[in-house]
Amino acid sequence: MHRNSSRADTSKFMKETITRSITGIGFTVLVILSLILHPLAYTSLFSIILTAGWFEICRMFPDKFFPGIRIPVAILLSSNFVLIFLLAAGHFSIIWLAIPAMAPFLFLAIHWISGKPGSHASVPFSLGSMIYLLAGFSLMHVLAFSVSTDSGYTPRWILFTFYFLWMNDTMAYVSGRLIGEKRIWPSVSPGKTWEGSIGGAVFTIGLAMIFSHYFPELSSMEWLAFAGIVILFGTLGDFLESWIKRKAGVKDSGNLLPGHGGVLDRFDSFLLAIPFVTLYLNYVL
Repeated sequence: MHRNSSRADTSKFMKETITRSITGIGFTVLVILSLILHPLAYTSLFSIILTAGWFEICRMFPDKFFPGIRIPVAILLSSNFVLIFLLAAGHFSIIWLAIPAMAPFLFLAIHWISGKPGSHASVPFSLGSMIYLLAGFSLMHVLAFSVSTDSGYTPRWILFTFYFLWMNDTMAYVSGRLIGEKRIWPSVSPGKTWEGSIGGAVFTIGLAMIFSHYFPELSSMEWLAFAGIVILFGTLGDFLESWIKRKAGVKDSGNLLPGHGGVLDRFDSFLLAIPFVTLYLNYVL
């Protein structure tokens, strides 16, 4: 009986790993291609991802949102994401930043007018969700246009951030499944272990040392600090989303990506790491 159970567990693990790997590789290739092929491809893909993330939050907390507000806010978020891209690219004057700055107030007006009595109680949660998504994804534009010695669109720093995140997440998952025993925060994320986190960090630091050899724009210590920021805040972002899912009573934020859940499950680390990466690359170096 024990042997059969062990075989079943191994079979389940292999099936989950294969599904996760296929989805992960396919999605990774899609993200990389969108970034390197053309800025419009990148903007289009992440506008869709941003919108999908909004609907996943609405799905997790249906009682926090008035149904009539979901589509207007989705349009508001995606259009502001595109507008901030155009501003970062220099197509409009900086004065146009007033539009995304006014977006929360526009949301409040729409919500108040369309909401039923008492629905305004969810305004702080809704605004927080909007800022969490729009600010996180829009900071990619800053990395694409401001952290560069070249003129115009340069996606390399976004890609470096993703490479660190993907290495940390993947090796933390593999290390945790193989040797993980001591759980970090079992009440929030029972699958995350100290052994897994250490394994992910070690491989990510190794990747930073490789980058320091081939990309001399940053020194070895600067690359290590870059990787450290991604490891720390990426891990915290992962725990933050796990805590949010616990509050919602769901296992995954969605089911768009087999083996991974929803887009928020893939970008939870990124959304918290990207503000600190942007600050580091723009204002510390």
